[in-house]
Amino acid sequence: MLAPACAFTLGDAIAAAERHSADYAAAFYESKAAQEKPIQARAALLPQVNANVLHQHQPESVSASTRSRGWSIQAEQALFDRGRWLQYKQGKITAQSANFQLRHAASETAFQTARAYFDVLSAQEQLVAVRDERQAFEQQVRQAQAMFQTGAATKIDVQEAMSGYDAAVAKEMAALNRLQLARSTLSEMTGLDAREAEAPAFPSPLPDILQDRPQTYWQENADRNNPELAVQRLAAANARIALSEVRARHLPRLSASAGYQDYHSRQEYGGRGQNYRSRGATVSVQLTLPLFNSGLTVSQSREAAARLNQSNMQVEAAERRIRQAVSRAYLDTVGQWYQSKAQERLLETNRAKFQAAEKGLGLGLSTILQVVQARQAESETQQKLAETRYAWLSSYAELLHHAGLLDGGSERERFARLEGIVSETANSGNGIVVTRVLKKASLKKSNSRGVSSNKIP
Repeated sequence: MLAPACAFTLGDAIAAAERHSADYAAAFYESKAAQEKPIQARAALLPQVNANVLHQHQPESVSASTRSRGWSIQAEQALFDRGRWLQYKQGKITAQSANFQLRHAASETAFQTARAYFDVLSAQEQLVAVRDERQAFEQQVRQAQAMFQTGAATKIDVQEAMSGYDAAVAKEMAALNRLQLARSTLSEMTGLDAREAEAPAFPSPLPDILQDRPQTYWQENADRNNPELAVQRLAAANARIALSEVRARHLPRLSASAGYQDYHSRQEYGGRGQNYRSRGATVSVQLTLPLFNSGLTVSQSREAAARLNQSNMQVEAAERRIRQAVSRAYLDTVGQWYQSKAQERLLETNRAKFQAAEKGLGLGLSTILQVVQARQAESETQQKLAETRYAWLSSYAELLHHAGLLDGGSERERFARLEGIVSETANSGNGIVVTRVLKKASLKKSNSRGVSSNKIP
């Protein structure tokens, strides 16, 4: 069920996704459960105290009738047990690993939410550009038909305008489908009404989002902060301790115990009875020395050694994978930034060409086809600019994710506010603006033959 309609920012979407995500909630509870592991392992190193109460009655049969009652209390403390100590260290590693898994879930949630958020805004801007293109073609069709009736244009000019209009309608339907899919994805992730996503206001030219920080900076951050890599390294450390714990099973174990008991017993046989009482304190020290277990410990040691080698290889594979992911995201961010700057310049050029073609048409210096082509070029550049701008932000989000900077802290806060990235945030959500534009567009009907209003909600 969607939350009440209200404009929201990227930071709002990420916060809502964390509350809404079942995967993140599962990682949270897994982390809470894992915090009990070191406590449970430590308990085995601390004194264990047990109390017993006994009441027993054995009716007379072949033997005497016996009644027993009493109580005892006993405390036991491990003096030397390396296996238990290593299990305690494993419990601490398990808790740390769960914390890093929670951080990874937070980073993954923020990254996926940001990508879905930018997909919605990109699809909205592309749909606006396509609908502007379709409206322009409607005007071109009417103009071509009017010029054809006066003999100033040919039937081919009319058909070319109609062809451009039909192509714009097809592009509009495709853009609308992409927008609906993107909104559905974002709403499913956050529980918010994706139509209310706020669009940022991009400055021109776009700022250097990387702030001249080289690729090595991001690689070093990933090596230190990436939670997925930290989990793999902790798994290798845990496997190393597991091997030591198996080998420690050859070592002697020493424990001490102390207790106190008070038992009463009465036996009756042939009408005669005897009373017994056992009362007093006991202190004992026990030494256990493993001698032979049919090769079980040796086999377990070989298994643990193989698991350790496996974990070390998994760490190496994770390091390679994350280095590649950081490199790819870094280069994508740089590439999309340059493409966005190029599209900004190209949009200015194509806009000027379209304006010149329109003026030339009025002066008889341009044809309908030239105007149609110029309008298509401007619209396609607008769509490409929207796509590259939000792809640029998505690539940067992926870079932060792989560098381990999106799971919390100041870097995530700055990104959630798009600080240093956009000049300001629009007062109203882009979804609201698009809705108004679409409603306005849908009311414009053409009275020209062969041209429909093509209403799209």
